[in-house]
Amino acid sequence: ALKTLDKSLQGGYLLWVQNVLFIINQCPARERKMIRKSLFNLTLTAALAFLASSASVFAQDQESVMPFKVGTFAIDGIPTVGLVVQNDELIVDLAAANRALELIPRYATVAIPDDMIGLISAYEYGLKYRVYEIVNHLVAE
Repeated sequence: ALKTLDKSLQGGYLLWVQNVLFIINQCPARERKMIRKSLFNLTLTAALAFLASSASVFAQDQESVMPFKVGTFAIDGIPTVGLVVQNDELIVDLAAANRALELIPRYATVAIPDDMIGLISAYEYGLKYRVYEIVNHLVAE
């Protein structure tokens, strides 16, 4: 069913392209040149917009600029997942740091688990990149 859908979409697109080319070929030479130039500019602009947007979408930090450890710490008697950075001199509440990072518009909202088991289970499924973003933001600030 999926292959049939793909073929029908391709057929529709090809039919559309054929119709556009037919219309262009019916125009006088001067108008044809202007239409082709406009289509080229439109295609170029769309391609550049796509490349620019995909760069920002995929701009997640792929590694941490500073080594860190994670652990569970008691803050006001409540077990809290935290980051240990700067040669074990600084402990940062991971959830609080994430909330602060989410105040910056370019960062998406990401749920941080309440316990270490949740952090470990979600770490390889994208959470590590948020932790890297937090650590890198701490270093930059």
